[in-house]
Amino acid sequence: MTHKLSLLLLTAAFVGGFSNLSTSHADDKKPVIYVPVPPYAGLTESLVGDLAEVRTIASENDDPHTYSPTPKELAQLSVGTVYFAADLPFEATLVTKLAESKSKVEIISLVEGLDRRNFAEGEHDCHECDHADHGDHADHADHADHADHADHADHADHADHADHADHADHADHSDGELDPHVWLSPAHLIEQLKTIQKGVEPLFESEEAISTIQENCRKLIEQLKDTDRKLVAKLAPFKDESFYVYHGAFGYFADAYGMRQVPVELSGRTPEPRQIASMINKAKEEGVSVIFVQPQFDQNSAKAIADSIGGTVVSIDPLAKDVVVNLELIANEIKASKSSS
Repeated sequence: MTHKLSLLLLTAAFVGGFSNLSTSHADDKKPVIYVPVPPYAGLTESLVGDLAEVRTIASENDDPHTYSPTPKELAQLSVGTVYFAADLPFEATLVTKLAESKSKVEIISLVEGLDRRNFAEGEHDCHECDHADHGDHADHADHADHADHADHADHADHADHADHADHADHADHSDGELDPHVWLSPAHLIEQLKTIQKGVEPLFESEEAISTIQENCRKLIEQLKDTDRKLVAKLAPFKDESFYVYHGAFGYFADAYGMRQVPVELSGRTPEPRQIASMINKAKEEGVSVIFVQPQFDQNSAKAIADSIGGTVVSIDPLAKDVVVNLELIANEIKASKSSS
């Protein structure tokens, strides 16, 4: 009964919130662009500047695997012009309700057509088990996304794994669950940036505004390519090595630079004592001295492992808003952890 009532309230919030939306630009205000998580907000704000208002569904403090927008928050989407969806767990209900409502909010996928990775064994996010859209993206291995992967054609490290076919994280997981943390790949970010550009340009009639967006996009792409080149050089000495993280959110980052993430959290669940003991032994064998944690998750298990190996816990945040700067921060922390091993 409670479940049915909640569903009715949710539906009512959407219908009521969207039925009164008459135009995309109510009262001639700036277009309102919605994105699911902060990294996409930072990217979109850098693209549109003050031409539009960018709003985020989940904040940096929310766990996007368990976060659930309230009916009120969902109804507020009625003022939006466009919503860029990224196939995150909490978006399943949101996108469905948007599609079923009378909303004029356009839904644009940020992941359609991307060559997405599958979770390797132990990386799987159990909170996403009911995710409905995975079948649509299982066969993207031939996508051209990596053809211009931030000028990777001119360095050997990426030539070895550009299509990721032989990467350990991908082995035997073609039918596994898709990893949603796409924004931690510079190559994918470039493609997503192009998608956002195409999605927002029709919101403006001014040639000046469109020209500004196009120029911003060009600069951002160059910035991402430049960042990627730096990270390739910075992490090249650690190719094929592992780094330990609490939650397996860094698979795309690891793939991009020929590394492997080892998550403490197993299949989205806190590990049992025997699993922690096994991981401690493995970490000692590999000379690991740092366990990376994310602020959105409980860190007790990671701290227990770090204490047992005489190491430390270091925070890196996959949801930081300035995603370009964050990519460098992640690389710096991984490099520092290897130097201290």
